[in-house]
Amino acid sequence: NGEVVTDQDTIDMVAARVDMIDYAAGTYNINGNFDFLDKDDKLLLEFDYVATDDSGTTSNTSDAKTVSLTVTGTNDAPIVQEVYLNETLPGVVKSGNGTSEVVVAGEIVEIGSTDVSVDQWAFSHGGGDLTISVKTEYDGTDINGNEEIEALDTQIYLLKDDGTVLAFNDDEDYDNDLYDSKIVFSGLDAGSYSVILSAYDLTEADIISKINDITLEEYELNGGTTDTWWYTGPYEITFTSDTTVTLNDSETIIAETNGYETIYTGTLEVQDVDLNDSHSFNIENVNEENDYGVRLTLNGEVVTDQDTIDMVAARVDMIDYAAG
Repeated sequence: NGEVVTDQDTIDMVAARVDMIDYAAGTYNINGNFDFLDKDDKLLLEFDYVATDDSGTTSNTSDAKTVSLTVTGTNDAPIVQEVYLNETLPGVVKSGNGTSEVVVAGEIVEIGSTDVSVDQWAFSHGGGDLTISVKTEYDGTDINGNEEIEALDTQIYLLKDDGTVLAFNDDEDYDNDLYDSKIVFSGLDAGSYSVILSAYDLTEADIISKINDITLEEYELNGGTTDTWWYTGPYEITFTSDTTVTLNDSETIIAETNGYETIYTGTLEVQDVDLNDSHSFNIENVNEENDYGVRLTLNGEVVTDQDTIDMVAARVDMIDYAAG
């Protein structure tokens, strides 16, 4: 009746050319994250496809055909990042370790737009009375010798080794302009303790996180910056007792010859999507001098020299995952 027809029962399809008109409908995407493949590792992907016409008959769908694809890995490079900041260790025991008077020195530094460091001094006490007094540069004394006065407003906590808070203090005597912190404890049991020190207002949550989060109100009252006299600066702590006070040794990652550097420890974390790769790390450029000619010694970390607030040059190359 005026139509050209093809009998598919007797005429085989020899070839077919597909012209893509609707791009979105004529392409396919292989979904999945294959970054875990190591170099030259292969993963076989298979999927079936069918062709459907618009005849509306029961034979309008073709038999399924299989497409096979091979995905080959290219060994993506690992990423190294510092998990910042998991612990803060103070700088130096100045005198008297293991005697009835011990003097230690450290520095509270800015570690973010509204955060400052928290220092912890672990010590053993022979029992009895103990006085812990803090000295800052508030009275004009240049503690760290940098010819700048940073009158840090301190707050301190005295903790048992299990974390129980025994005492805390902000100002020794605010009404008489004695702003440095001081704790006088009578009848302290012999044992292990720690003193936590940071800028006011130090909270127990800050002690746990090791970061003193300056509140928004304090931040705004301070002109939008924490780099002022009451948030950062050097300090000294004097432990006075009738019995011995011994500062516990702790492994430090950086030593500075002037002894007033706040010491950070951190964790280097390896992130690598290639699951079967192994890694290790080494540090290059392990010594650096700051503007004051003071040499820093690195023992396996990237650190910040707080005398100049410049990042010390240290490159980390990852080789062995277990060591990182």
